[in-house]
Amino acid sequence: MFRKNAGKLILSTLLIILAISITACGILGDKNINKKPSITITSYVGEENPDSNAVFSFQQKINWFAEDSDGVVVGYAYRILDKDNHPIRTAGNDVIDSTGVDTPQALKDLSSTYGWVYHYKKGADETIPLNNIEAKKSIFTDDVYAIINFPANINGDSANVISKFEIVAIDNRGDFSPIVTKYFNSKSNVPEVFASSSRGAFKLSTSNNVGMGIKVVFTMKDKDPYISATPWYFKYKMEKVRLSDDFVLEESIWFSTENTDNVKETKLTKDTNPSLSPDYPSIDAEDPETKTRLLVYAVDLAGIKSEIKTYEFYVSDKYSPQTLVYEKKCYALGEYHYSEKQDPGTPDVMPYITSPSGTIVACPFYSQPTTNYVGTDVIPTPTDFNYSIVGNEDTNIWLRWGFKGEYLEDNPDQKKVMVLRDENSVNYFSEVTAFLIQIDGKRYDFGPLNQPGMQTEADWLEIPVNHEISQKILLNNLAPGMHTFRVKVKDLQGKSDPTPAEFKFEIFAPKPLTERSGILLISDQNSSSPLEVIKAKFKNAMPENTPVTFVHIKKLSSVLSENPKMKFNNNRVLAPSFLQDFKYIIYYTDAMLMGETSLISEINGLRIYLKNDGNLIVSGGANISTTADAMYKTNELAFAQYFGLPTPTISPNPSKIKLLTNSMANFPYFIGANGESPFQNVALDTETSPSNIVNNKKGLGTVTYFDESENSINGLVIYRFKCKPTSSQISPPDAAMFNELDNKPIGIMKQNGNGNAYMFGFPLSYLVDDDLKALINEIVK
Repeated sequence: MFRKNAGKLILSTLLIILAISITACGILGDKNINKKPSITITSYVGEENPDSNAVFSFQQKINWFAEDSDGVVVGYAYRILDKDNHPIRTAGNDVIDSTGVDTPQALKDLSSTYGWVYHYKKGADETIPLNNIEAKKSIFTDDVYAIINFPANINGDSANVISKFEIVAIDNRGDFSPIVTKYFNSKSNVPEVFASSSRGAFKLSTSNNVGMGIKVVFTMKDKDPYISATPWYFKYKMEKVRLSDDFVLEESIWFSTENTDNVKETKLTKDTNPSLSPDYPSIDAEDPETKTRLLVYAVDLAGIKSEIKTYEFYVSDKYSPQTLVYEKKCYALGEYHYSEKQDPGTPDVMPYITSPSGTIVACPFYSQPTTNYVGTDVIPTPTDFNYSIVGNEDTNIWLRWGFKGEYLEDNPDQKKVMVLRDENSVNYFSEVTAFLIQIDGKRYDFGPLNQPGMQTEADWLEIPVNHEISQKILLNNLAPGMHTFRVKVKDLQGKSDPTPAEFKFEIFAPKPLTERSGILLISDQNSSSPLEVIKAKFKNAMPENTPVTFVHIKKLSSVLSENPKMKFNNNRVLAPSFLQDFKYIIYYTDAMLMGETSLISEINGLRIYLKNDGNLIVSGGANISTTADAMYKTNELAFAQYFGLPTPTISPNPSKIKLLTNSMANFPYFIGANGESPFQNVALDTETSPSNIVNNKKGLGTVTYFDESENSINGLVIYRFKCKPTSSQISPPDAAMFNELDNKPIGIMKQNGNGNAYMFGFPLSYLVDDDLKALINEIVK
C-alpha cells in the first residue's frame, strides 16, 4: 500500500478550536462572526465541466491555495469521487473514511458523501499501514498539493473514465470553505505482467527444478507516456496440475500483494499460503508426476488489469544449501601474528594497529605440520597440516564465510553472483535467510541475538542474513589450543546445510627460550643434484647430540599447494608456530647463489621468530644482494632491522639503491673469510666443494659483501673478505680488484633481544669441513 502524505493536524484539536469559536460567538455577538476560508485549485489541468471532451493522463499533481481573511487556514481534506459521486480508492490514496466516522459534522453538513482520504497524524508510526487504527490517522493534511492516480478503467479494463477531485479547507475556528471540484477524464494503457524467481526464470524442466522455498518477483511493463511503469499491486494464484492429462488437482484463491511491505515480491514455501509442494513422488524419484502452475496479473496505478500470464515449473524437496568458509579471508592480528605491511596482492583493506613503534597489519593463518617432525628429514604429507597462529587471549581473529554460489567460482575476490547452489552446484532458485554458527561445539555468545524466541537450535547461534555479523565475526579471548569454528547456511526452504563448513585452527602460546631445542636446517634451492651433498655437509658440522630437523622449503611448498585447505597461505611455508620450536635455524641457499630467494615470501614468519628471541643464520651468495634489493624496493626492511644490513635510501631513484655490492661470477676471487674474535678464519674448499667452478678456478665470485661506508652497518662485522692474491696461478685479480675486495665485510651479526641474527654473503657449505664445523659450533652453543 502506498504511504500517505504526512498530515500534521489532530482532529481533537480542530474540535476544540470549533468549540471555542462557538463560545466566543455567543459572548461577543455579531462582531466576531467568523468569515469562512476560501480555496482554489491552482493546477492548470482538470475541467470545471464534467461534459468536457478533454482527456488527461491518469496521474496528476494537483496544487491548491487557500486563505482566510480573519484567521488562518489550518488544514485541508480531499477526496476522489466517480461521476455518480461514489468515493473511490486510488493508488496512493487508498485508505478513505468511507463511513464518515472521522468526518466532522460541519463537513458532513456541506456534503453527505464521505470518502475523505486519510493521512498520518504528526508523530505517527508510518511503518504501520493506515488501515490500522494504531496509525493515528486523520482526514486532514497541511500539504498544499497531492499526487492523484485517477482511475482509467471500468472493471479493470482500459477506458477513458471521468472522475472528480474535491478539496475543502478548514480555518482556526473550525469553519470550512466551500468544496471546490475539478473533473478529470483519465486515460491509461493496459499494462503487461511478468514473473520470475529472484534467482532465475521459471522453466518446466527437470534440470531446472525449483526448491521448496523461493521468492517470486513481479514486474510490470506499461506504455503510458511520461509516467514510469509503477504497479499498484499484483495478484497471483497457484495450481497443482497432473502431468498425465493436465487436470488441475488443486487450486488456490487469488492472493494480492496490496498492503504488503513490497508489492513486487512474495515468498512461496511449504508453510506459506499458497504453499509449495513437491511434484516428485519421492525425494529420490527421477520423474515428476505433477507440475506447479503460477498465474499472475498486474494492476497499475490507474486500476487497469493486465492479462493473466501463466508460468509452470517442477518443485523438488531434494535440495540443501552448501556453506563455505572463505579461508583466504580469515585473518589474525596480535603481538605474535602480524605483518609489517599489507600484501600488495590482497584486495581487501586489512585490519591494522598503529603504535609508536610502527604499524602492524593482520595477515592470514599459517600452515602448521602436525606430524612428529623433530629430528627427521620427513616432509609432511598434505593431510598433516592445521591452520595456526602464535598468540594469546589478546589476539584478534577475523573469520568470514558464505555459501556456494555467492561468488563466481566460489572465490570472494571475483564477481558476486548470489545464486544459491546445492552440493552438486545446482541452482534451485532459493535464497539465504540466515547463518548458524558455533565455536568449539557451543553456540557463539552474541547477546543481541541470544534472546528468547530468536534462536531455533540449542548449540547454534542463528544470525539473520544481512545482519552485521551474518558473514563475518571478530573473535578474541580464545585460549591457546585447538579451536573449531562451524557454520551452516539456512535457506527459504527452512533447511540448513546438513554438512556444516569447518575452519579448524590452533593457537600456539609463545614458547620461551627454555622450552626450545634443536636446530632447523632449511634448504632453499632449485637444483636437486647437490641437495644431499650440501645437507650432509651442514649436518656433519652440527654439535654432537643436537637434534637436527631438515626441511626443503620448495618441496614443502609443493606439498602445501596440493592440499586444497592450504591453498590460501600466500606462498608462506614457514609457520611461526613451527619455527618457535627450535633454538637455532639455519636458512641456506648455497646451491642457488644467483637470483632472488624464497626469503622474500618467508621473511614475515622469520621476522616474528627473530623478534621473539630466535637465532637465525642465513647462508647464501650473490642471492643475498638481489633478494635484499627486491625487498627494499617494496619497503620490506627486515634485513636492516634484524640483521644490521645498511638501511637503503629509497629516493630519489629506487633502482640505484646503494645497499650491497655484488662481485661478478666471472671473477672468482673469494677464497675465504677472516674472522673477528671469537670467530676463527675460514677457508673455501677448492678441492671437494659442491661447485666444479670453485674447484676448477680455486675461488668463488658469486658472493655478496656489505657496504660499511659512513658506519652504515648496524651490527657487528664478524667476517671479512679474503681475496685471492694477485700472484695466484689460476684467475688472479689485478691490484685494483684486490684492493676493492679484500677485507670488505662479508659476514655480520646483530643481537635482537635474547637472540642473534647472522647474515653470510658466502655459502657456508662451500667451506672446508673443519672450518664450517668450527663456525657453526661457535654460534650454536
